[in-house]
Amino acid sequence: MQDLNVDQDFYIPFEWRKPGKIYLDAVKPLLPPTWRLQQDYFWIYARPPFPSDTVQGWKIHLTATLDSAVRILGKVVPVLLAAEVEFKFASDNGILKKLLSKNCSRASSGKFITVYPRDKHQFEYLIQSLAEAVEGEQGPYIFSDTQFQDSSIVFYRYGGFQSLSERRSRKGRVAQILDDNYHFVDDQRVPHYWRPDFITEVFPMLHEPMLHEEEEHALFGGDFVMEGAIKFSNAGGVYLADYPAANCKALIKEARPYVGHGQHTDCISLLQKEYRLLHKVAAFDIAPKPLKLFTEWQHTFLAQEFLAGETLRVYQVRQNKLIHTGSSQQEMQAWLDELMLLAQALLNMLNTLHQSGILFGDLSLNNIMIDLETKQLKLIDFEAALEPGVDASINICTPGYARWERTSSDEVTWQDDYYALGCVLLAMLVPNTTLINLQPEYPRLFLQELQQDIGLPQAYMDCTLLLLSGELTSLRPCLALLQDSGSFQAKTVAAVSDDTALRQFVTHSLAEILRYHHTLLDCTKSKRLLPLGAGLDYPLALDYGIGGVAYGWQLMQGSIPSELKSWLAQQVRFQNGQSPVGLMDGLAGAVWALAELGMHQQALQLLPLIQHHRYLFQSMSLGYGVAGVGQTALKLWLQTAESDCLELAQQMADALCCTAQHSEHGCYWGQPEELGHDIGFLEGSSGVALFLLCMYCETNQTKYLAIGESALQFDIAHGRQTQGSYGFPRHSEDTILYPYFAYGSAGVASVALRYYLVTSKPSYLEVVTKTKASVAQKYAITSGLMIGLAGIGHFLLDAYLLLKDEQSRQLAWHVADGLKLFAVPKNEGMAFPDDNRTKISCDFAAGSTGVGLFLHRLVSDGINPLGMLDQLLKADNAVRKNASDSEKQLSTA
Repeated sequence: MQDLNVDQDFYIPFEWRKPGKIYLDAVKPLLPPTWRLQQDYFWIYARPPFPSDTVQGWKIHLTATLDSAVRILGKVVPVLLAAEVEFKFASDNGILKKLLSKNCSRASSGKFITVYPRDKHQFEYLIQSLAEAVEGEQGPYIFSDTQFQDSSIVFYRYGGFQSLSERRSRKGRVAQILDDNYHFVDDQRVPHYWRPDFITEVFPMLHEPMLHEEEEHALFGGDFVMEGAIKFSNAGGVYLADYPAANCKALIKEARPYVGHGQHTDCISLLQKEYRLLHKVAAFDIAPKPLKLFTEWQHTFLAQEFLAGETLRVYQVRQNKLIHTGSSQQEMQAWLDELMLLAQALLNMLNTLHQSGILFGDLSLNNIMIDLETKQLKLIDFEAALEPGVDASINICTPGYARWERTSSDEVTWQDDYYALGCVLLAMLVPNTTLINLQPEYPRLFLQELQQDIGLPQAYMDCTLLLLSGELTSLRPCLALLQDSGSFQAKTVAAVSDDTALRQFVTHSLAEILRYHHTLLDCTKSKRLLPLGAGLDYPLALDYGIGGVAYGWQLMQGSIPSELKSWLAQQVRFQNGQSPVGLMDGLAGAVWALAELGMHQQALQLLPLIQHHRYLFQSMSLGYGVAGVGQTALKLWLQTAESDCLELAQQMADALCCTAQHSEHGCYWGQPEELGHDIGFLEGSSGVALFLLCMYCETNQTKYLAIGESALQFDIAHGRQTQGSYGFPRHSEDTILYPYFAYGSAGVASVALRYYLVTSKPSYLEVVTKTKASVAQKYAITSGLMIGLAGIGHFLLDAYLLLKDEQSRQLAWHVADGLKLFAVPKNEGMAFPDDNRTKISCDFAAGSTGVGLFLHRLVSDGINPLGMLDQLLKADNAVRKNASDSEKQLSTA
């Protein structure tokens, strides 16, 4: 879990929280002197005098509510002490609240106490004893476990007790256990009962079906025929059903007991309130019609009218003309005309709700549905709504649609709805409203830019700013603004050149970014020497760690502070093979940064840790595996001429060649193609292709070029056109296309560009040309290097510097113009937001270091810092001529 709301500007790791003592004080007096309690930010661990060495087995979980937690500890702890068994429990009531909240992971929900029996015999004895000790207590169901007999709070599952191993997946780190052949297998933390195949069920009678076939028709009150599940949360599911009684489709929302924080904010109470409020507004046609409220087993269900269409968020992402280049003036005019109509509809709808005495509380693009045929809007998800004076306030809000102050408030006001509506109007233009809390002037600056660039109506701007001002007492002034707006003329976004004002912004920003780093650098800390985002894991990592900051600092300024260099040298002395191995997230990235800093002795010191890393071949990618290790070794070889470096690079290249899997699309690595593959620079085949191209240029071994071309072709084959834009999915099974460097068209095209320089094949230039026309935009959701404007800018500068294409340079300045909207001026200098746009970050991948590197390269024509080794590209004279001739092709594309 990560708490992003501790500080308005900076990310504070959740593990830094100081837990309360309520549960510690309840248990401490019960313990004999030989027992020990260890409290961290999330758990309190209770250890007997002779702890068990058992690493996996049957574990017992007990749930609790906030009201019963201390009482349950009093009943359970004596049983566990008598058995001298290890256990842990939630650190305080704040943690228990998170475990009981709607947003908690369904695989972790409700696990208040965890018990680790030494063996199966002790497990069987303990689970029976615990069930007897807590008889009559109530708590939420644990989805990942099996309920023991008829106990409401005792559950069990088989899994790991201690951390043995972890593997990297697209969803993060996955814990592993040993099977009966002593092989690592995933310890599946899933929201349903799971038992490894090699383990025999300990209580098979508990797994007999609870419902007979003839009873199944009674589900959902007997009146509904379920057609499928739409989504699940810790509170319950959302289902689509047929409602024969009314001859219509129904959306059914589920609420399970004991999930939520209190008497008025538990999920069942909220669902009952939602049913009442939907009835109250039914006549106004601004929300789905309520159909039925009923109870099934212990769960409560609300059936309501199923609304055809999609959320306004999905609709606006698809319709938005700012994030798709090449929109005509007529298309822009039609889009803005529709925005004006939707804005009036939104204000009228919220005004109707307020006149009914209802405050919505959680207005966002996700809570508004649009009918695709009629364009009618309706509000959905009334769980945060309330009638002031009737219902208790519940402060549920969507990040980016509420003031920072609301995170610590107990009350919700009409002003909160006005502010959220202003954020909705802003988000219909570009969905990065979370930036408002970091930069209060962002809305005005952004809307003024849109007025200049596309002719945004003045009334839309004035209405949005008035809603955000906190000065409204009703919606009437905003309604009047939109109704009296008059006609307007839309424009298309014109690319800007490096005019004086923009160049001053770039040079000023560079100086202020470095001043901010200098001012806030604190080398007395062990990990977070500067404000860094939630992605930080390994301190020396290139992407989110200090290693990336130091690397970027060196490139921008030519040197780093001496105290930072000393800190890095000290960190190297304590490195071991336990850190990740990758170029972005691990040891290879640390070596890359150290090499750039001239700290070659330290870089070479880390090389054996990489070469003999246990999980070196777990990934073949450039960002996180073998290709990135090879590229790093090649960089170190070029700087030190140490033969071990070239040998390691060649070993990695040979490993890639012999493990490549071939398909009709080209080469890929990993699982069979039908299961899908990552696409792109950091995780896909194109990143591998870059390393193999560099190896070909250094060694002249043609097999590297052949496999590299096939790998690049695999990714290129997944490129698609949509609404005039050319992009790539992050995964071969995805439908969303991206323009970014880490994954998306900028990264793939950057590799294609380098293959064109070496091979002169027109197909590579075609990828570059289509990408250039698609990504050269000013408006984007993020500013960062890996998935933002700065990375797109690097691709355009590549096209300028490597192909001598002046138009690409001008488009790079156009991208820099968009970065003005993300700048966060501070007294200490200038900062930029992280990927979520909620906190300031100085890191390489998402924050100000990455942005600064693009701005620096824009004015200095420096190197591409994203893992390239362009000095190796050995294009012959004919290819150089082709590259020069391609300027005309690119400029007219």
